[in-house]
Amino acid sequence: MKKYEISRAVKFNLSSGQPLLDEFVATHRSFMHRLNKFFYNLLRDGELDLSQTSSRYYYLRALGKKVTPCKFISENHFNISSVLAEFKVDRVSYVRDCMHYVINRYLSFYKRNRKAIDAGSKTFNYIYLRMPEIHFQNQCASYDSEAGVVTLRAARKNHSLSFFYQKDNSFLKHLPHLDNSRKFAGNLHLKQGVFIARAVIPKQFQYNPSTALGMDINKTAEEWLVFSEPVYGRHVFSKPLDILELENILRVTNSELHSRFRKNGKVLKTGERPFGSRKARRLRKKVKSLHRRHKNAVIKFLRDEVKLLPYIQENSLLLCLDNIKTGQTQGTYGQDKITPYLIQECENREIPFVAPPTAYSSQRCPKCNHTSPANRPTTDKFKCAECGHSLNAHLVGAQNNARAGLYIWNNCADRKATTAQINKVFAPKRKRVIKLPPAIGRASLSA
Repeated sequence: MKKYEISRAVKFNLSSGQPLLDEFVATHRSFMHRLNKFFYNLLRDGELDLSQTSSRYYYLRALGKKVTPCKFISENHFNISSVLAEFKVDRVSYVRDCMHYVINRYLSFYKRNRKAIDAGSKTFNYIYLRMPEIHFQNQCASYDSEAGVVTLRAARKNHSLSFFYQKDNSFLKHLPHLDNSRKFAGNLHLKQGVFIARAVIPKQFQYNPSTALGMDINKTAEEWLVFSEPVYGRHVFSKPLDILELENILRVTNSELHSRFRKNGKVLKTGERPFGSRKARRLRKKVKSLHRRHKNAVIKFLRDEVKLLPYIQENSLLLCLDNIKTGQTQGTYGQDKITPYLIQECENREIPFVAPPTAYSSQRCPKCNHTSPANRPTTDKFKCAECGHSLNAHLVGAQNNARAGLYIWNNCADRKATTAQINKVFAPKRKRVIKLPPAIGRASLSA
């Protein structure tokens, strides 16, 4: 049986009424607000260029070069040492995590408003940090299961903070898999009062599949889910009305949200915008809520109507997922909810699965492997230009997905393959051409 690893959360439920924890949270928030003001002033004065900045490098316009966060601190750019001295912070890893959080907030703001900012019609707004959690990206935590204590290395060198946690917490079932031989990273969620770490759990699949079931996810509602073989007698599953309605509301809400910045392809200036940031925040919250409802509806349909996973287990099949990537411009039609849900369920139930690359899967003939856009004259029809094989295009995609998935399972140790590998394996067989030897002189022609 093949082995694999999964990541699951371990939540330390911190006991309330710990003065040391309250003091640390208050100091951390004050430091973050000061750091936020520091970087906002740099952005406002044009010292920091976010068009060439990432979480790994900061582009300093005056120097014309990129510097890492560690060099930003060690070289004391813009006198950042005064900010650190104000709060007596000297642990570089802690400062780097705080800088990441602040810069990423402004990077998100810049990405949402890139065209308006680059055009000069918008400037950076001061972003108030609500800070629902504290991110410790570096290995800084350890625990003592007997004493029920979590220890964190935070703002200062040679100084650590210890907090008690509740031992009878149900989220500690994966604690034995959390490696305590060396320190680990995690998030301190302030509202819930928990420290969340990641445990790596070794597992083993239930069986070795001999055949595979491929799936194809489509935008068309009538042929939403198509499988390479019938699932309880059905090849095709249509999209339910409740999911369609949620997708229509999502489309309208996103369109209204995006209309704030653009009209007829033109970037709107601040005074020309139809509504302000307060309504935009409400619309973004509405979009998140709609996505949650959409996800729940999709999962319910897969669990109660399709019953895909019980069918896979009963027939000892390999599930080949549709790993389609469409981007934000296409919107959601379930592809961003189905695949992550099935991956998590397969990991929990130890069901064999792979996610093969889907490029050209609906243009490749399952009989002769000839791949061409001409094989798919319309969205729903497939007819091979080489051998004449004809079938529904979505069914062809599901069958090719199953073929690619079975190859990956049998030949790739990490259950992953690139599009180039799949194209090479399923390349059409070239017809053998017999080359005649060239004629030698005129005598051979007259013979």
